[in-house]
Amino acid sequence: MSISPPSDLHETLSRRSEDIRWPLSLPVELEGRAASVVECSAPLRILAGKRFVARGRWENLDVVVKVFLQPGKSRAHRLRAERGVAALVRCQIPTPRLLGRGTLAGGRDDLLLFEHLSDAETAERAVRERGAEDARRLFLAVVSMVALLHRSGLRQRDMTLRNFLASGDVIHALDPDTLSIRREGRAIGRRAATADIVRLMSVAPARIDGWVADAAGAYSAATGGAIGPRELLADLRRRLPRMRLFQARRRVIRCLRAGHPRLLFRCGPVTALAMRAADGIELRDYIAAGPSSSSSSPPSSPSSPSSPSSPSSSSSPPSSSSPSSPPPPPPPPPPPPAPAAAPADRFTVDLDGRHLEVLSFETGRAAGRRAPFSETSALRGWIMAHILELAGVRGPLPAALVERRRAAGGARCELLREASSSLPLIEALSAETLRGGRARLLAAVAEQLFHLQLFGVTPGDLRPGDIGVAGGEPLIRDPQRLRFHRRRGWRFRRALRRELAAFLDAMEGEAEGAGEVAALLAARL
Repeated sequence: MSISPPSDLHETLSRRSEDIRWPLSLPVELEGRAASVVECSAPLRILAGKRFVARGRWENLDVVVKVFLQPGKSRAHRLRAERGVAALVRCQIPTPRLLGRGTLAGGRDDLLLFEHLSDAETAERAVRERGAEDARRLFLAVVSMVALLHRSGLRQRDMTLRNFLASGDVIHALDPDTLSIRREGRAIGRRAATADIVRLMSVAPARIDGWVADAAGAYSAATGGAIGPRELLADLRRRLPRMRLFQARRRVIRCLRAGHPRLLFRCGPVTALAMRAADGIELRDYIAAGPSSSSSSPPSSPSSPSSPSSPSSSSSPPSSSSPSSPPPPPPPPPPPPAPAAAPADRFTVDLDGRHLEVLSFETGRAAGRRAPFSETSALRGWIMAHILELAGVRGPLPAALVERRRAAGGARCELLREASSSLPLIEALSAETLRGGRARLLAAVAEQLFHLQLFGVTPGDLRPGDIGVAGGEPLIRDPQRLRFHRRRGWRFRRALRRELAAFLDAMEGEAEGAGEVAALLAARL
């Protein structure tokens, strides 16, 4: 058990989850109780330097401890959370029971203790992983919970499925510190209610697209018909595509800035963004030094021929004392020098226990430009990887984006991402034909392409070979081939038609199934 002294508690809890030694003991001072210890066993949600949430044991009870770490704001955040819990209890809305309030030993950081629901999971995970009918029923229960909040005059400022907990058939509201209670007792109007539902659905998994009409009916029923299902459905269908495109644009802006969960490094002519989950000593060394010693395909070392001026290689004339001796044979011609190895466009490295794939591209940028990360396939791959995560479409997880403005051979930009082993789509279709799962796999591919266009993404140069299959589900192996549009106007629709036709033509030439994918897309678009 790792026990930190009180003076080091703030610094310890402000670290990333992987930098904390688990299990961890936290000495706490709760109001109305003697000093005690919470034995934390696993992290639940950690925002480095802002918030620490972990599961643990306290006085023989399973608890969740939530520590507010921001200097100067810790007490205000704790009081806001207490008011949110009290409002939920008054409105009879299920939420984990508050067991205690207080501070860490030393009184620097405020905390709250909640009961831990052992059989619960976040609604986002449940909707993503459960069976279709079970996930649909759970999502409609969350929508009904949102309607109950609105009837009570409460609004969740961070409206995502992560802030709802599914315990059996009961939905619990989480994060009371992000709850707006200014209108408690007065029902939320139609415009604000629709905005919350749209925000909830815009960042939900792709499978909820078919449940929009059901969600409108569930919300209307939970509010007693205060908002008609037809009016709500019309509002959702009109506003949901715009909200998804807004979320994608915001994700593009954020993924190029430092801030959670990204770190910015500057080392002379090198600029890099790295995900906190991939940060480590070896990754930082790679960013500073480059791929010279880490790549799995190092350049071959050229042979060093002997110098013709060397005494060992020069042929001395025959000695005058032995005129009858035959002259020595001429030395063999030196081997031609090996050509310098060109920088690899794709190779793998092992950094901090992670197997990463590196895509390296020439930038062609002028040395005097100040803006980092010029337009390259590496930059597009970094952006599209974040949009795939937002859209809930599987793809390689990004680790870092590095631009070297003075690299040997010219400026280069590198994308480091998780190396994944997947079966190419064409081979997987042949294998699934034998097992009878071919139709399901084609439907999953069509569903991914349809869901991406909702976020302003068209296939671009994507081809069937750029899609792999892992665990029976398709994933986009080369997201840098996709194309993002900031607006869904006529140019977007024209590009979508052309690029989908090119993808289907390529698929028809490599394997059967293009017609089925086209039919599935035509039914949705």
